[in-house]
Amino acid sequence: MASHGRARVTGRLAQRRVVFLVVFAGCVGLLGVGVPGSGGRPGSDPTPSLSPDAVAALFERPLPGVDELAERPAITGDAAADAHIAALAEARGYRRRGLAVGGLATVQGQQLQQSAADDFVAMADAVRTEVGADLRITSAFRSVAFQRDLFLRRLQSQSLVLHGRYLTNAELALGLGDDAIDATLAVVSIPGYSKHHTGLAVDVGSGGRASYSIREAPGWQWLTADGFANALRFGWIPSYPDGAGGLGPDPEPWEWVWIGRDAAACAVAGDCAVGGLDALWAGLSAEVVGWAVDADGARARRLRGVWDGGAVALGGAPGTVRSRFDVAAGRDLAGPAVGFVLALELPEAATWVCVEASSPPARWSRIGCAPLPQDGS
Repeated sequence: MASHGRARVTGRLAQRRVVFLVVFAGCVGLLGVGVPGSGGRPGSDPTPSLSPDAVAALFERPLPGVDELAERPAITGDAAADAHIAALAEARGYRRRGLAVGGLATVQGQQLQQSAADDFVAMADAVRTEVGADLRITSAFRSVAFQRDLFLRRLQSQSLVLHGRYLTNAELALGLGDDAIDATLAVVSIPGYSKHHTGLAVDVGSGGRASYSIREAPGWQWLTADGFANALRFGWIPSYPDGAGGLGPDPEPWEWVWIGRDAAACAVAGDCAVGGLDALWAGLSAEVVGWAVDADGARARRLRGVWDGGAVALGGAPGTVRSRFDVAAGRDLAGPAVGFVLALELPEAATWVCVEASSPPARWSRIGCAPLPQDGS
């Protein structure tokens, strides 16, 4: 996987290595979301008690099985044109996404991370049983190269429509094709910025309808009814819900992303634990340093490690407790002793690890993830 910019460290077992992590301080449990109410109307978007911005924010959290891209991938191959196009994309709200690592499962001929695939299959079975409708995946995991080709073909098409010809890279860099670029970004991400790279996003069709006309399909109405309640119980949310601003493309009712059942449940109930990872040492075992707070502002007392989709048993202990005055500052916490140091025994085959904290009623919230150094380069 080195081709997509993942940093690797030689000799994981030979000696201890340290990877410093960006602190995750987001809190899906404090976004003002509540229990989904009624209000789903056939043929229109529901009015969920989870606000559109709060729903969209649920995907902006540590993701399992995803490595961040070290650099922005090339778009046209021209540095000036690429910088200009990327600036326009980011101004619309696109942000760089990570790339799925490890094996992917195949569902309906498309690839997804295993946990997302399992929950999609369960969700598709449920909609078939409950309303006799189908959910069909039209697109799932996309490589950077695939997304680049998709974006450039769309840009060429828009250039022909708006300018009657293909625009040169020099013209794009000078801003002479901004109308074509913006029209393209309304529906297609630049490479490296698509949620499809994570292996946790799908475009869906239903009832014989293609993605673009899915609003009229019974399957889509089932997904969105009662504040997305049906989708949430299987860990899925709309990727770009109507009413959410600054997300990149125009609203795309056909795109859905997987956040996991626990994350969806605690977000709805408003009782997610929160926290962050500061550093990860990997040697004969892994040691993770971070902080975790439960929904009541107290130190999260139950932590666990998750590697490549498999739970690591830690006996429910929080590891070594540390005071974190930097975390406590400006937060209504019971005290500063919210830091932890966790020692994890991981199999040699593990490629990444996440730490999760539980908050009553024993739902697990993911507070941080990091790739593990691997042998080789």
